[in-house]
Amino acid sequence: MGRNQPRRRPLVNELGGLVIVDKESGMTSHDVVARGRKLLRTKKVGHAGTLDPMATGVLVLGVERATKLLGQLILTTKSYTATIRLGQSTMTDDADGEVTATTSAARVTDEVIAAEIAKLTGDIQQVPATVSAIKIDGERAYARARAGEEVVLAARPVTVSRFDVLARRDEGDFVDLDVEVDCSSGTYIRALARDLGAALGVGGHLTALRRTRVGPFTLEHARTLEELATIADVLDPPPTDPTSDALPSAPATPEVDAAGPATFLDAGDPESAGSDARPIAPLVASATPEVDAAPRSTGTPESADSGPTAEAGGRAGASSPVAPAHAEPTPSLLSLDIDTAVSTAFPTRDITDVQATDLREGRWLDPIGIKGVYAAIDPTGRAIALLQESGKRAASVMLVRPKGMGD
Repeated sequence: MGRNQPRRRPLVNELGGLVIVDKESGMTSHDVVARGRKLLRTKKVGHAGTLDPMATGVLVLGVERATKLLGQLILTTKSYTATIRLGQSTMTDDADGEVTATTSAARVTDEVIAAEIAKLTGDIQQVPATVSAIKIDGERAYARARAGEEVVLAARPVTVSRFDVLARRDEGDFVDLDVEVDCSSGTYIRALARDLGAALGVGGHLTALRRTRVGPFTLEHARTLEELATIADVLDPPPTDPTSDALPSAPATPEVDAAGPATFLDAGDPESAGSDARPIAPLVASATPEVDAAPRSTGTPESADSGPTAEAGGRAGASSPVAPAHAEPTPSLLSLDIDTAVSTAFPTRDITDVQATDLREGRWLDPIGIKGVYAAIDPTGRAIALLQESGKRAASVMLVRPKGMGD
């Protein structure tokens, strides 16, 4: 950005929310965060869980105040579609690694495959993939493996609640299996491919992986970075030279330090995922991004920000006396604002305005017998705090709306 150009304002308010990204292959989770910071015009972006560069699908980003939610999200279940190749093993248990052995799988029958898959379903002990994000004496296992060290990881308990074969394709000496897997956090789909191939005596590795769900967040709620970039340009068109008649070139985005003070949560493996909670209403088609149809009665929703709205293609803004009856809603970069995110991901407790004030001023409430972390919601539907009960107190573990924020 030029020295004489003003810094472009963030495209969400100070409370923010969650952005559910459909990650493309070849990007790390950190890459997605860095791109998100540029698109949202803020450094306050972090991610919950990670995805391998090869993998695609659901990645949860927290923005602005909602980055603090990421540490409270109990992301314990996840779902994947994947392709397993039988007949070949690799160093990394996926297609990115060097091939270490090849054995014909042409004679492996469906019945034998089903029997071995049954042994990998349920509560099992799994040795994580060698090239993983698990730390050994403070260093990632993948860093040690790439440095040539022999990495030995202990088996750990995981739960594979579903491991279904959708299709089989015979490719010469190889057998490709399209599968669906529901599992607990900490489960490696690469390791399932490796262990299935080993049990069949032919070796195996993962050739494709797509995460379809992290707890309550699914592909129905996700948008690609390209779709988000289009929305960002509607909310805040790139600056143009007023003396030039030429059409604007590619969107200009401010340079952002990719190592800024955002919250990064690494669940310990590149395939970590999320918690079961109430379902979310699906986003509308990507061409018309979801907008909160019933904004909270207090607070300033992102779509009400007068700056981006006033610039959004000449649509009626706050200064317009009358908006067209059929005007399209202002698009939003957020998949869920902070209130929707909190009420979706946590059990809720209705509180009074007086109790809301108490919490915002640092006091606690009387417990009512809810276990675990839950959300305190005021009479207008605003999330005030996340609470946890202990003894005679229901105390805040995160103040969603500090005093003076979002009023």
